[in-house]
Amino acid sequence: MEKTRLFLKKIEKTILRFGMIEPGERILVAVSGGADSVCLLHVLHSLAGALRCELSVAHFDHGLRPAEDPEETVFAASLASSLNLACACGEPEVPLSPRTPSLEEQARLARYAFLEKIRSRFGAHRIALAHHMNDQAETVLMRLLRGSGTEGLAGMAPVRSGRFIRPLIEVSRGEIEAYLQMKGLPFMTDSSNRSLDPLRNRVRLELIPLLASFQPRIVERLAATAEILRLDHAFLKQCADKWIEERCGREPGRVRIPRAAFTSLPAGLQNHVIREIVRVVAKGSLRSVDIRHIDAVKAINAAPGSRGPLHLPNGIRAEVDPTHLIVSSQLEVPEECAFSYVLEEPGVCAVPEARTVLTLRLMQGADGVQLDGNPHREYFDADKIRFPLTVRSIRPGDRFRPLGMSGTRKVKNFLIDMKIPRSERRRIPVLTHRSDTEIVWVCGLRIDDRFKWTSGTKRVLEGTYLRQATALEGE
Repeated sequence: MEKTRLFLKKIEKTILRFGMIEPGERILVAVSGGADSVCLLHVLHSLAGALRCELSVAHFDHGLRPAEDPEETVFAASLASSLNLACACGEPEVPLSPRTPSLEEQARLARYAFLEKIRSRFGAHRIALAHHMNDQAETVLMRLLRGSGTEGLAGMAPVRSGRFIRPLIEVSRGEIEAYLQMKGLPFMTDSSNRSLDPLRNRVRLELIPLLASFQPRIVERLAATAEILRLDHAFLKQCADKWIEERCGREPGRVRIPRAAFTSLPAGLQNHVIREIVRVVAKGSLRSVDIRHIDAVKAINAAPGSRGPLHLPNGIRAEVDPTHLIVSSQLEVPEECAFSYVLEEPGVCAVPEARTVLTLRLMQGADGVQLDGNPHREYFDADKIRFPLTVRSIRPGDRFRPLGMSGTRKVKNFLIDMKIPRSERRRIPVLTHRSDTEIVWVCGLRIDDRFKWTSGTKRVLEGTYLRQATALEGE
């Protein structure tokens, strides 16, 4: 009993230290049915009175393990019921399959999108995730292998985006298993955790045991290092933000940096200034930006005279004039920043360049059509569309027939009429068919009139277009 009390006290201390839960809040607990999430739910249920919070449960079935997933769904729902907690279970709108490109990323995006939807349905303030100290150690090692800087090596934040919380982040897998054993709590075991295919599993099953032969407390050491780097990064980011605010000229989609003042900064702070400016210009995204890109920006700044443009990921460019380094959104999509993805059949397509996820689902008849005015969901006559379809960036000369019109319009002129800023136009995907020559949908804005569904439509293709929030871009 004493060990159980100390374990609960340790997690409560973490929750209070990082301000994870405020009195009166409702917390949505993500429960897979595995040991970690079962522990998380029971711990939060035990602490709910002291923390003065309410709980609800969400379970997401990825549909990738037909022999195990239904049993896990039943288990999670029964667990919530045993604790008298509301529970929502769901699965991808379009089933994932092992053949899905970037399967892990697609599954993660689908899972977080589901959690956000259920959070809104239940009126929850936060989403509790079951990541623990061992997960943190694995994340640090994976990012070290990728060559991350201080932000990446800081691992997973205890609180992310103000609403994702990780109450178990300071307890180990061993402590969790011991708590479950002491309490006699059952849980499900995921057979895929034994596979060596995903990098994280290899780090967990091979690399960490090897490192433990040199340092038995390697997990604690890595987690402690992540916390040190998290605090260091937060301080450097604060310094960079202050310098940008005081010294740089800002306008929509563009930041001007005084070259002489920037050059006088310490090299490490220069790196953080560039990263934060890129983050601002890219509207929060640092996807695919690494030290090579930062060094390239510093190099053109150090060269005499004017240089550039230098094209960076996410449609960002950098250039210099005699007095300023300028980082901006590109007005047009250069060839190397264009994107194109092929969908051989209905399914899920993530478009990192546009920070979007497109889902296509085939329905028999129009009974499932939801006329709720959601601009991010559209319906098409499936018999007028032929797979494969292409999700791509807008190209010069693109034309389509906006819904309700008899003639065609240039997509560029349509976007101008819609008052879409030039810096945003390159991020809007279009859905095309017939060898990529006919536009079916300017995603999130307007479908082509020729592909609309009617009361006589026999098969309906539902398209859902989701902009990835910042919360979906992290671990």
